[in-house]
Amino acid sequence: MASRINLPWCDPDPACNDAARLCAEVKDDLERISQLQSQFPDRFYLIKFEDLVASVELETEKLYKFLGMPVTDSVKAFLCKHTQSNETRNNPFSTIRHSNTVALGWKSKLSNETIAKITDVCAPTLKMLGFL
Repeated sequence: MASRINLPWCDPDPACNDAARLCAEVKDDLERISQLQSQFPDRFYLIKFEDLVASVELETEKLYKFLGMPVTDSVKAFLCKHTQSNETRNNPFSTIRHSNTVALGWKSKLSNETIAKITDVCAPTLKMLGFL
């Protein structure tokens, strides 16, 4: 929810800032992914953003292995440039940022009360994702 705060297209749409709606949609997606993974285990790979930013190289290697592709030096250089940058860009669409900071940034953008409300409303989805 915190990432939507600075997006001008989201502000006028009440549904865009509705945690219950967003979490219900994500839960539906996760249920569908689970069904598809059961049917087509070699075609679907689920990776959480938080896992990716916590261990960029490892998660990238796992993804590339799933795809049957090597992780080249140019891929590693791209990842380093785009996930470990100390540049400050005030552009929510930029691909260059320090990923760990972004992944945990919501903790400083949202109040404890807001986080508690979102956690309560989104508990089923957060459980499916392994966060609760």
